[in-house]
Amino acid sequence: MNIVVITDANFTKQTAVVNRLNAYSRGLGELGNQVYILALDNDQNSLEQTIEAYPAINYIGFGKKTSTNGISRYKNLFLSGKAAAGWLKNKHAKEKISALIYYGMLAPVRPSVSPICVKHGIPTYDEITEYPFLGRQKKLYRRLEYWFFMNHFVLKNSGILCISTGLKRFMEEHLRAKKSEIPVKLFGIMVETDKFECPNDYAAQNSDFFDGDPFLVYCGSMYGEKDGVPDLIKAFSMAAEKNDKVRLVIIGDNSNRQKMKQINQAMAEVNCSDRIIFTGRIDWSEMHRYMCGATALVLAKPANQQNEGAFPTKLGEYLACGKPIICTAVGDIPLFLKHEKNALLAKPGVPGDFAQQILRCVEDSRLREQLSQSALLLAHETFSHLHQAQDLIDLFKLEAQG
Repeated sequence: MNIVVITDANFTKQTAVVNRLNAYSRGLGELGNQVYILALDNDQNSLEQTIEAYPAINYIGFGKKTSTNGISRYKNLFLSGKAAAGWLKNKHAKEKISALIYYGMLAPVRPSVSPICVKHGIPTYDEITEYPFLGRQKKLYRRLEYWFFMNHFVLKNSGILCISTGLKRFMEEHLRAKKSEIPVKLFGIMVETDKFECPNDYAAQNSDFFDGDPFLVYCGSMYGEKDGVPDLIKAFSMAAEKNDKVRLVIIGDNSNRQKMKQINQAMAEVNCSDRIIFTGRIDWSEMHRYMCGATALVLAKPANQQNEGAFPTKLGEYLACGKPIICTAVGDIPLFLKHEKNALLAKPGVPGDFAQQILRCVEDSRLREQLSQSALLLAHETFSHLHQAQDLIDLFKLEAQG
């Protein structure tokens, strides 16, 4: 099969989106398909390292610049979209494209790409990993972007791929209201298990950090209401009152002072700030070393609308590390992670409960061993990039037959 993924993700940065796209595209390639990622926000030169790291994927950069904002970015994406549309037309004429996956609304791109796909019968799928209306309520152009996406472009697809059951229900309700019979399928989290798996010797992993004292690691975004870093800080402070050795390492960009206000306020209210380490943005190898040395990997997502439809990609990475996981039971998390089997689940918005799970994990080596083994098993059996890629291939073949 010839499978195309089109996205405005920036492949020069290690983000959850980039990790996800690389994971299933790699899986598709390793299963014998030709996979092309049309990178609309990267020029070809900026993709050199990614191309070297992922030989199973064909990356094609259509961008003139990266990380521009506002009108300039829309203009660049529009031009990239026109170039990508020409590429699709020529490619399909030579070798039939089996499926095209859109990642993101790609509003400036769709007017060029969508007509080519419709005219030439290229099956298309929108991949949706968050509620598409979030962040688009205030600005007029964002509302228009959402309206055209939901009422025009989505309806031209062969299928919709949703990362969670909440998003699947949302899209199904929307399509019913439009009297559309487009199928909506679950396409959950995935991870390159071989990339994230840690060495087996726990003592060796941990010995270089904090004189061997236990520590927790969070990796991800500092900003907004998505990942609950202030809640995590509060929960850790409660646990730290009862265990004077444990530390918390928070990995992610913390350079925006305005967006860090809530976290800084949380830090000002605790008595253990000297045991909370912010690394800032670090390279992947250093982040992975912290993750592999950790006593547990943590995520304290709050209960809100955004997380109702969430199934965080980072949990796949946590699981593949084969480390104990402590997280809140929001969105699809409790459908796959089972309390005391492959994770410790806490009630969202209840720091005391999260603190209790921290203490249990830190103080019980048998529990840690059980959680680690079960986490790794779940990663390999359910969320591996090859497993998820095969599910995607089966879907494409089924839709082609139908």
